[in-house]
Amino acid sequence: MSALQTGLLFLPGAIGLAVGSPVGARLAKRYGVGPVSGVGLLVVAAGFLANLTYGIDTPLAWFCTVGFVTGVAMGLGIAPTVAAVIAVLPVDRMGAGSAVNNTVRQVGSVLGIAVLGTILTTAYRDRIAPFLANLPAGARDAATPSAERTRAVADALHRPELTDAANRVFVASMHVTAASAALTLAAGAVLLIVAFRRRHTAPSPDREVPMVALERA
Repeated sequence: MSALQTGLLFLPGAIGLAVGSPVGARLAKRYGVGPVSGVGLLVVAAGFLANLTYGIDTPLAWFCTVGFVTGVAMGLGIAPTVAAVIAVLPVDRMGAGSAVNNTVRQVGSVLGIAVLGTILTTAYRDRIAPFLANLPAGARDAATPSAERTRAVADALHRPELTDAANRVFVASMHVTAASAALTLAAGAVLLIVAFRRRHTAPSPDREVPMVALERA
């Protein structure tokens, strides 16, 4: 599978995000930020748990379906929260508030990727080690860091069983990573619901949040 094909598989998630964001903003005006965003994050957590159903032979249609549903839920979670943050600012400070919000969100995304990437790498190295125990030291060190490196060493040594092991261990490591992300998101959803429980954060009709703020979300 080419890099372009791989990227296209994530397109349903992006489409879902574009669909969910305006829907989330409208629902938040009726039901409040906490319930809408909290439920959205819980669905995202469920989407990560759905990753536990992925295997080597999982149909791509299922992967795209989970991605779309997760994207919609992310839109439900992000847009109302951003609108609530911007709504409490004076009109002349909304631009600066939106910029700060985007910066915080981007930093959080980078940190999240770093943490989950570390979990994935650690889980893979721990699980692949028994399959590499009988390899020469140099080959073992070269094969340990990632599934791609393991497959390269397996091809060089003509050891197809190592390729199969790398694939299975990588999927298992992804399951660990997805479960960790799901637990974190579930905890965040609960905190968000509690934080907004007694606050009416939806913008009032005379203080509508500019659409540009939601578009930047």
